[in-house]
Amino acid sequence: MKTSSTDDQRTLEAALALWSEKGYANSSMRELSRRLGVGIATLYERFASKEHLVFFLYQQLNQQALDMYRSGRTSGDDLIGPNFRSFVRCKLEVMEPHREAIVAIFREAVDPASSLSPLGRKASELREANLAVLEDLLRAGGIENNEDCNRLSRLVWLLHLGVIYYWFHDRSDGNRNTQDLVDKLANLSELLPLLKMVPDADSWIDLLQDLMQESDDNASDVVQPTSKSAPLVHYDVVVIGGGPIGMLYATWLKMQRPKTSVLVLDRNAQAVHKIGESTLSGFCKAARSVGISHEVMQRLFFPKNGLGFFHVNSGTKDLASASEYILETFDETFQVERRVMDQLLIDNGKRSGISIIQGATVDIRNSLLQTPRSEVAFSVGTQHFRIASSIVVDASGPARVVGRHAQQYAEQKVDFQTSAVWGYFRNVRSLDSYNWNNVAQFPRDEYTQHVCFPEGWMWYIPLVSWQESPDANLQQMLNYVLQATDTLPDRHQLMARFGCPASEIVSVGMVLRQDRDNHLRNDPRDAFETYRKRYPAIDHLLTGAELLTGHYEPGTTYSSRAGFRRHARQVAGDGWLLVGDAAFFVDPLISPGLTAGSAMAFRAVDATVRTLDEPDQMASAFAGYDEYTHQLHDALERDNQLVYMSFNHPEALELVQRFQEIDARKHFAEHEGNDYSMADTNVWGILDDRYQIIQRELHAIMSASEQDVGVQVPVQEQSAADYEPMVAQMRRFLRPHLEEFASLTPYVQQNSSIETAPQ
Repeated sequence: MKTSSTDDQRTLEAALALWSEKGYANSSMRELSRRLGVGIATLYERFASKEHLVFFLYQQLNQQALDMYRSGRTSGDDLIGPNFRSFVRCKLEVMEPHREAIVAIFREAVDPASSLSPLGRKASELREANLAVLEDLLRAGGIENNEDCNRLSRLVWLLHLGVIYYWFHDRSDGNRNTQDLVDKLANLSELLPLLKMVPDADSWIDLLQDLMQESDDNASDVVQPTSKSAPLVHYDVVVIGGGPIGMLYATWLKMQRPKTSVLVLDRNAQAVHKIGESTLSGFCKAARSVGISHEVMQRLFFPKNGLGFFHVNSGTKDLASASEYILETFDETFQVERRVMDQLLIDNGKRSGISIIQGATVDIRNSLLQTPRSEVAFSVGTQHFRIASSIVVDASGPARVVGRHAQQYAEQKVDFQTSAVWGYFRNVRSLDSYNWNNVAQFPRDEYTQHVCFPEGWMWYIPLVSWQESPDANLQQMLNYVLQATDTLPDRHQLMARFGCPASEIVSVGMVLRQDRDNHLRNDPRDAFETYRKRYPAIDHLLTGAELLTGHYEPGTTYSSRAGFRRHARQVAGDGWLLVGDAAFFVDPLISPGLTAGSAMAFRAVDATVRTLDEPDQMASAFAGYDEYTHQLHDALERDNQLVYMSFNHPEALELVQRFQEIDARKHFAEHEGNDYSMADTNVWGILDDRYQIIQRELHAIMSASEQDVGVQVPVQEQSAADYEPMVAQMRRFLRPHLEEFASLTPYVQQNSSIETAPQ
């Protein structure tokens, strides 16, 4: 049972005020966090969900009423009628100050499927406390048989619920009608000892007892609390983390091997905001393959049709005068708001037959990872559980629940280590308002834009934000779009139909090389403003824009994260696998996270199926997954570093982008469609032998040049001119490859000012 604290009490009072004003269903934990002035993560640490807050309220009011009732009884006062009257009146008295909020809650609780139902399992502890008091009341009134006392106490308890429901509707002066009802029932209750004399009384009581069957509403439905002596519930696979990669893995596994029992444990009681908005073709294809249609994505998210790159320096006045390269679209992808994207995948996974427990905190120190059977300990609120599993998959992202426990990460002294600062803006100048010289296939707002400079780069990502949509309304809308069989209404119609307001905002962030920046570690906001002022093109873009305060987290403007890059030295072990960001994270540059994570998840499914079908194949299957993941990490890291080093010179940026675009476009052309396959795990063709050979040589050329220039010229004094020799060498090396595949660079073809083949 949760104990009260000052913070808990303040949270409850704010929740009651919010529910009274807006209703329970239309109120969200996010709005409550704003009112309290605390972060949503902090609020979830106190209460895992709105439901936990409700039961905290139930607990407090119930205890107050029972204490009041007990203190009011006098020795020898054993009559059933007066005691019943006192019991009910104490309940109504403690509820009266919170009447409107409780009415708002009961609008939900009357649904038999609601987790808030007083007849449900989650209310069992409170219900038993009341039944114990009522049994004592009846026993003192002359009902001596224990079975009769037990059954009649439940009848009286249901009767008192009916009084409370009547009280909700009573608008008589001073609730006079309710008081009259209580008096009449108190008089009738004196007849309870005689009830057994009524013909067929037992069958009537049984009918009422059936109402108290506990609903299936919590984690106990799928696992056993650790306090129970029964054997542990066993799952073939337990996935830690219900984010996109964990849900893709779980859903693909269920699709490929339907008999597999899969349990997903997610620490958030509901999907919450996360950074990481930009998607690529691989991830969108993965989403389609598990049943999230392209039409659904179009209705919910902002379109993205490629990547844009601007090279700026201190003399570049605006983006229209900057050197530009656009990696044109392969297909339409999207800039997603993660709260919505994550919940879509969770809901879709539930429809696939996956067991999911949200609000579950894994206790990895008290878990056991080993073959042939691991054991995972976790808690949901105050309940503790332990389950068995053949395979444990860590998809917990930056939390790295298993990864931190099982082995060390390489994240110190990583080459090109980067950190980021970001914020959200409204009324940002549209890129379409610029006077562009070059032709682009789509409006420039529909690209993930990278504004590149020697110290790092700035992202510009327009978003459709559903942040102000109440959780319950948003959930109804997502359920609808997932199940709809006809053409979906447009976004504005969905907004109106489900009461889900949406707005357009822009995510803007700067990612800075730690070896070239000395501002971010001291003050993220100062770092953002420093580079904004240093590069006029950025300042020009953001002039007049409104920096949002507390849009996702109360009181926040800029957020930051230090040291993005990391990788696990081992991603598969004795009965466990790491996928997605839990295995490695390269950098947000060119948006690889979700796409690479999807590829890892698909590979992990292959290793899992092989192991479950033939357990003696685990070692070889897991070793193959481990080898693949390291190859993918190394290739992505080199690709990423190529782009960072290209920021030293505008032509270097163009050459690197053209080189990377060719194989990505070839790979996509060969693997279009909605079915994700093993070929798609070769992320945009990055693991092809020829690409790897050229990539490694190009990396050697550029890294040697950067080191040579660094010896001669301090970073702060370097200019593009210092990298002319590097660019000349890059031209000579890449020319044959770029000439061979000139037709695969549509931006170059559309803009005659850029040569088809560098000289």
